[in-house]
Amino acid sequence: MKTTAKTIRFLVPTAILAFMLVLLFPQCKKDTQIVVVTVHDTISGKTISGHCTYPDFTNNFVTAKGALISLYLGTSVSGNPVATAIADSLGNYQLPYLLPNTYYVYAKYNTANQNFRIIDGIDFHTDPTDLGYVVALANSNVTKNVVLATQAPTGTRILTIIKADTIGSMGTKAYVPFEIHSKIEWSAEYSGAGNGGINGTTLAGGFSTFGNNFPNYGWGLLNFYFDEAHPINDTIRGYVLLSHINTFEAQRDTLYGGCVPKTLQVDTSGRTRATCRAVPITDTAWYYVNCWDNTGHVEKYGNGYVAHGTLKAFYKSAADEIEAPRVTVCAIDSANAWNGVGPGYQGPYSRKISKQIDMYFEFQGVNTAWNLAHTSYNKYAVFEGQFDFNRSDYYVKTTSIGNTVHVTPHVQLKGAANQNF
Repeated sequence: MKTTAKTIRFLVPTAILAFMLVLLFPQCKKDTQIVVVTVHDTISGKTISGHCTYPDFTNNFVTAKGALISLYLGTSVSGNPVATAIADSLGNYQLPYLLPNTYYVYAKYNTANQNFRIIDGIDFHTDPTDLGYVVALANSNVTKNVVLATQAPTGTRILTIIKADTIGSMGTKAYVPFEIHSKIEWSAEYSGAGNGGINGTTLAGGFSTFGNNFPNYGWGLLNFYFDEAHPINDTIRGYVLLSHINTFEAQRDTLYGGCVPKTLQVDTSGRTRATCRAVPITDTAWYYVNCWDNTGHVEKYGNGYVAHGTLKAFYKSAADEIEAPRVTVCAIDSANAWNGVGPGYQGPYSRKISKQIDMYFEFQGVNTAWNLAHTSYNKYAVFEGQFDFNRSDYYVKTTSIGNTVHVTPHVQLKGAANQNF
């Protein structure tokens, strides 16, 4: 009995200990599933650092300030980054205090760094499969420069608004006409103080397809050929009628007596409000790429495309020139000096001014709209663009708005009923 009692006294604490271990083991197992790999040592750790660049519209590499640098363990982008950094205003980054190991550097950059816009900046990133970004860190600091690149095309669609363009051997093409709800918006700084828009507000407006002064389209596309995978084949030719500008104030927008068409140098015929019409040669502004005179081209850029095109606009009337359908001479577009940005216009006359303007645009996919009965649908191809021009380059005389005018085309192409593309 005495021996039995000792055995019982020994077994009781042993059983309690075993029970506690059973309770603890699942907790230990849970803890070991969430492992944070230590890669930092603030005393003896080393640094990976470098410089970030990305290509501008001319394919020159410029500083990518604000680029996000992510560091991964191993030789690829896998799992969660073990460290991150933001490139400074000079494009330089540092990932300090790192222990010897094999790391992979990945970078991403957005040119606008804003929360949301229709075109939310232009994205660039490094190639997540490029073994050149594998870093074997030992006992010395390592410099790894980062070159962000344009993203490769992700699709093979070929879309055109001209039916005849679907004939040929250059891939499968879809005829998808220009849709009338497309718009062009613009904005510039504005100040009634006449100081070039400085410290003023934003003047915004647009051109709709139906316009606002007489029943013609205010803008449109005459050529648009989009080859998603081979943008060198792309063509663009579009126009706006300056007389159809809309600043949301009818009194200043009206062709008869309004200040905006006059600022844009639109000459008119007719002596009354009912007969007032824009002189066509002064009314039309063109943007074109790889057509008309076969200049310019489109190439892949960032997560979209850049069109190296021409903006041809703002006709300059000569002294004593009669522009049909007028029967009287127009005032010369003055060569005198003026208070806006840049010198006065000195010629040549009787022509528009042409300047190369780069336009960034994105193909933002295809949307599907069903009818109410859900028996048929139409598909819409959506494109968003943006470009800037300086009014001083075109000698647009006004001291109320800033020199830079921002233009954002919104283009929809509408397929036929139940057409897939």
